[in-house]
Amino acid sequence: MSAPLEPLRLKNPIQRYAWGSTKALARLRGKLPGEHPEAELWMGAHPRAPSTVEHEGQELSLDQAIRRWPAEMLGGGEELPFLFKILAVAAPLSVQTHPDAAQARRGFDREEAAGLPRDAPTRSYPDPQAKPELVVALTPFRALCGWRPWEESRQLLAAVGLSPADRREATALLMGGSPEVLRALDKARDPLVAELLQHHPGDPGALFPLLLRTVHLEPGQGLYLPAGNLHCYIEGVALELMGNSDNVLRGGLTIKHKDPAELLSVLDVEAPPPPVLETDEQGGWPSPGAPFRLRGAHSPVRGPAIVLCTGGSLYLGSMRLLSGDSVFVPAAARPQPLGGAGAGFVATPG
Repeated sequence: MSAPLEPLRLKNPIQRYAWGSTKALARLRGKLPGEHPEAELWMGAHPRAPSTVEHEGQELSLDQAIRRWPAEMLGGGEELPFLFKILAVAAPLSVQTHPDAAQARRGFDREEAAGLPRDAPTRSYPDPQAKPELVVALTPFRALCGWRPWEESRQLLAAVGLSPADRREATALLMGGSPEVLRALDKARDPLVAELLQHHPGDPGALFPLLLRTVHLEPGQGLYLPAGNLHCYIEGVALELMGNSDNVLRGGLTIKHKDPAELLSVLDVEAPPPPVLETDEQGGWPSPGAPFRLRGAHSPVRGPAIVLCTGGSLYLGSMRLLSGDSVFVPAAARPQPLGGAGAGFVATPG
């Protein structure tokens, strides 16, 4: 089998987490709603759930194709440095943060040495990669992200009977579920706390709006979250472009594994609130230092890249893309013109 020299259509896996929507991803792909929630559509080569491609009559996963033809697929390196997703958030995700490269390597090596299987539900580091992430809204989108001023948080916490000394102590307190925190849930009058409790009854993580700002994104606006930023996505449909990693350190609003001590070890309590992003002069969303770049469609594409259509139709060379369609452009492919009346995005290495 020869190496691919033309764009390859992607068949992408869907993650069916409980917080997903039965309608949003189906609607974007032109399908009827299903009975079960669809939370994330993954485009990439992460070994947990890689996309698949068809080449010369054979189907293989994208990570297999990259291992087989690394030069032609990537033009250098042995791993696609990003994972591209569509999120359909119908209920709040967990309060979480992600490690930087050094923290991820230490955590991964520690869990490997302990003999913890990589798919174990109690594992915090299934891979040794950093996970900075960029989210760009496709619909109105809400998130908890960025610290409130400490004096403001201190007063809000005092009003519900809590008196931590600083943000780190406050974060630990809200992850701990002590009797005083559980009593505080009944005293809170913040409407977002009440909304979170509807989805997660009795979860002390519902008090994180007292520490974090609420951010509203309109379609086309984005947020870039480097490692260590505490955040929670609340509602809406968005693109998410991240390091090629599934490392998530959860602190609340979830039935999945929580690792408070490890979360505190990577938490950046001095991180400034991330700004709401508009497109820059190149038509992309700034993500300084990240191993990826995201831009809008309608300009030529050089591989390696993933091209996604999110509405109407686009033409990548002679290939027509409808809403929900995506394509991997190998590094060895000639530059591909991209145009049409539809909407879309291009993800490339940074």
